[in-house]
Amino acid sequence: YVHVTSNTTDPAGRPRFWLSMAREAPLHVSLEIDVLNESTLRAFRALLDRSSQWRTLSIASRSVQSINDLLALCTRSMPQLTSLAISTNDHLAQIGEGNTDNLPELANAFHNAQSLHSLRLKTYILPGALPLQISNLHLELYALGSAPEDLPVFYTTLQALPHLRSLTIDAPYDYVEAFPFEENQVHPPPAKLSVLENLTLNAKLDFTDFLHHIETPSLRTLTLRSDEDLRISPHAPTGAALLSLLDRSSPPLSRVSLHNVDLPGPDFIQCFKRLPHLEALSLHESEMTDDVLQVLN
Repeated sequence: YVHVTSNTTDPAGRPRFWLSMAREAPLHVSLEIDVLNESTLRAFRALLDRSSQWRTLSIASRSVQSINDLLALCTRSMPQLTSLAISTNDHLAQIGEGNTDNLPELANAFHNAQSLHSLRLKTYILPGALPLQISNLHLELYALGSAPEDLPVFYTTLQALPHLRSLTIDAPYDYVEAFPFEENQVHPPPAKLSVLENLTLNAKLDFTDFLHHIETPSLRTLTLRSDEDLRISPHAPTGAALLSLLDRSSPPLSRVSLHNVDLPGPDFIQCFKRLPHLEALSLHESEMTDDVLQVLN
């Protein structure tokens, strides 16, 4: 494990030592950058000289620009790299007019890392483009959301990932931009995620509108999790969104988990009728009447 931080007088000193000790072993590289100065860049270039040994890479910075500057250098051969994590809490890096991406270098990097399959991205703004080879995507969104007009770009980004098999989206309760489109927006065709098998949404219930805008014919596992108080009533929009996904995709769903996500009784019945391959059902804070339970028998 080789760690680089900009909060030292000699960022390259300790990494240089661990590189000498590692020899030919796989490297797990992590960077925590406050200010990307010349010393930190020198340390990163030293690591790049051993990029053929990288197994995982993690970059965290307050500055989106610093992350882009580092990503722009990630063009060397990385045959062992399998996992990438990027985290930024730079809420000032808002998307400007005509620009739909705060991490444009992400799409251009890692062309020589064909084993890269896992990406974990923590950011305020939805990505505009991602490495096409990834199959496992985990998005953690901060409380500030992207502008509504940029949402179609996000669905296009997901559809452009031909190997995407697992998708997890975490959004806090106060996330500004839930996924519904504004009334004056043109709804694009649903994004077809042809090979997606696992989908997890950890977010406010309104976020489940996301299900209206995707098609998942290979989906096998679905997890919807919310921390909202459900004591008032079941959430009809979530029931409608789930039915929409099932009708459009006819997925071979075998596992469904609903945590603090309750549907109206008729929606439960209609969903179960559309799940002939269901093997496991996990419910938390969901109320089912006898007629709903009879459909499962």
